[in-house]
Amino acid sequence: MIHRILSLLLLFLGLSLNSLATHDVGGSIAYEFKGDPDGDGLYTYDIVLTTYQNCNSVFWWTTGNGNFPFGSQVIGVYEGSNVATNISLTQTVTLNLNSVDSNRIGIDLPSGCPAPPTSVCVYEVIYRGSVDLPLTSLGYHFIFDKCCRNVLTNISSPQPPSNGSGVIYYAWTSGPLSGNSSPVFADLSVPFICRGDTIPILNTAVDPDGDQLLFSFEHPFDGNATNSGTPHPTSYTWPPSLVTYLPGFNVNQPFGSSGYSFVNAFTGYTEYYSPNTGVYGVTIQIKELNGNGDLVGLSRRHYQFQVLSGCQPNTRPKLSNVGSSGQTSYTIEEGDTLCFDVTFQDPDGDSLNFATNINGSIFNSSITNPAATASAFTFTATTATSEFCWNTGCGQGRSLPYQFTASVADDGCFPKSASEVYQISVDPFVGPERITGETNLCSGQVETYSTDSIPGATYSWTIIGGTQISGGNGPRISVEWGNGPGGTVQVRALSKNSCPSDPIDLSTTIRSIQYDAGNDTTICLGDTIQLGGNPTAPALSLLKWTPNSSLNFDTVPNPLAFPSSSTTYVLEVRDALGCTVVDSVIVSIATNPNATAGNDTTICLGDVIQLNASGGTNYAWSPSTGLSATNIPNPTVNILTTQTYVVTITDGSPCPTVDSITVTIFNPALVNAGNDTSICIGEALRIGGNPTAQVGADFLWTPSANLSNDTVANPVFTPSLPSVFTLSVAVTAGNG
Repeated sequence: MIHRILSLLLLFLGLSLNSLATHDVGGSIAYEFKGDPDGDGLYTYDIVLTTYQNCNSVFWWTTGNGNFPFGSQVIGVYEGSNVATNISLTQTVTLNLNSVDSNRIGIDLPSGCPAPPTSVCVYEVIYRGSVDLPLTSLGYHFIFDKCCRNVLTNISSPQPPSNGSGVIYYAWTSGPLSGNSSPVFADLSVPFICRGDTIPILNTAVDPDGDQLLFSFEHPFDGNATNSGTPHPTSYTWPPSLVTYLPGFNVNQPFGSSGYSFVNAFTGYTEYYSPNTGVYGVTIQIKELNGNGDLVGLSRRHYQFQVLSGCQPNTRPKLSNVGSSGQTSYTIEEGDTLCFDVTFQDPDGDSLNFATNINGSIFNSSITNPAATASAFTFTATTATSEFCWNTGCGQGRSLPYQFTASVADDGCFPKSASEVYQISVDPFVGPERITGETNLCSGQVETYSTDSIPGATYSWTIIGGTQISGGNGPRISVEWGNGPGGTVQVRALSKNSCPSDPIDLSTTIRSIQYDAGNDTTICLGDTIQLGGNPTAPALSLLKWTPNSSLNFDTVPNPLAFPSSSTTYVLEVRDALGCTVVDSVIVSIATNPNATAGNDTTICLGDVIQLNASGGTNYAWSPSTGLSATNIPNPTVNILTTQTYVVTITDGSPCPTVDSITVTIFNPALVNAGNDTSICIGEALRIGGNPTAQVGADFLWTPSANLSNDTVANPVFTPSLPSVFTLSVAVTAGNG
């Protein structure tokens, strides 16, 4: 990787570490919160101490005169807040050398570059360990305090055996309650600068918690250690003493007043420029702020940069402005897809197919899911291009931007690098913010509600206490409210990418009116029924029934209805506050069967006749006198005297047909032709008795001359000549 290549070039170009000074050239502490995995009430932190050491030191183990790197290192853990003035040693932690992670940083130069001397040697040395700590609301300081600092150009650096100048590698956590893990610095960036050249350095870091990271230059700590054997004190005055800058240097001008130093507070991208050679100490600090803006962690990394002379001219690569490549900041909405090219070009015509790197937690699916992708770089003679693509998912919106770094190095002698930090802000889908509409309502009232109209969004409404009657999944709906006493309108939106918003609610108050138009019912034609409930409405309410043409009254709670056809009666109730509700009741008219009992008939005394009712499925005859059965349509009749029978006929409908039939018994003794009499010529005489015979009889008078009708009971006789006339009547009935 480019940072390792260049970090060794400083040795090749003349870095000379004081053999009496410490072998360290930089370092930092990181921690990872593991919770309470064994349930013992103590909280576990994994600790990583990263140091960069000069393996050409006279104290390096291969010289036979030393034991560097040590097989273990000890750090102190102190309880206290970040603003405490005195912190107490909780315990010390022994960190063991991790040989798997510790490697000599190799030297890789383009072909044709002069070979570096074999004496160049830098090791990245990693120590790991863990510690169990009790719960605290103050926080913990992790401190590695050792002697001694190398001789520096910008910082006073006394050397042993007198009073050596200490070096502190340091981190702080707000404690187990926050569950915070520290950010992890990117690999050691370029620890040297060519005199008169501005060089980019990546001090970026990946935070596993997604916290906001703020980067800044800080005044280095001097520490308490004055020799290699100084133990961690049991009580620490905090903050420790600071190093003394030599005249002309300070925390903001670590390379002097003619130099330049810049750090992007949000990305950690750094640039340095020095007009003079030398070794310069610089400390970068990261502040971690959680989602509430609370400080949850501090991490520091210290560098000792060598500024060298004699660098061959080589213009460093730069980001191309072709297409979208020159843009390094983007803002999208969660669910969007973003793709763009990352293209570097080299002004000197050097090839960039030497060292490339794209890195960031945005590509790690265990941290960012779904993760982004970056294609392998492709090259032309002077350019290097990688395509970045990210299909973001719902829920990936956040207040802090995602970021990644892209770096290339050319194949010049010596290689120059370019680095860029890309930031991608993913806005969460912001749904509707408010619902507008009436909140004080009458029961039964229909009201319109609307919310913010968002392009491409669809809406899901939930109504409690009422019914949505229009509007569908749009931003404006109508609701018919029930009888209260309260209700809720809730809406949630889905973005154009189908990402849901948080729901918002609007509560309503419904003035309730108790009303009851009655239950739907069915009556028979000609029947009367009482409408309304018990009660129909509260006292003092104003009532109106419609239609009123078949009601006895239309403003009373319980009118009588006598409709001639099925009718829906609507009740409107208005209370004393002006709220109006409407209810209805349906009165249906059932259809009578098209049924009959048959025609009246006459039979002779002693005869038997069969009745024949029709048009139904069920029959009920009464009285039962002389009937063979009362529940069939055609019973036989055997009676001595005239009888009228009533039959009730039904066909499954609630309304029966009731009909009757009279069976007359003919009696000859009741035949009466009338009394003998005399009349004058020209007069007319109605003959026959009163009655001539029983109802239903048939008549035949003889002779028929001079009669108005010879087949009626009482014809008119009009003689034209004087004479004695004898008239006879024959009467028949029933079956003859």
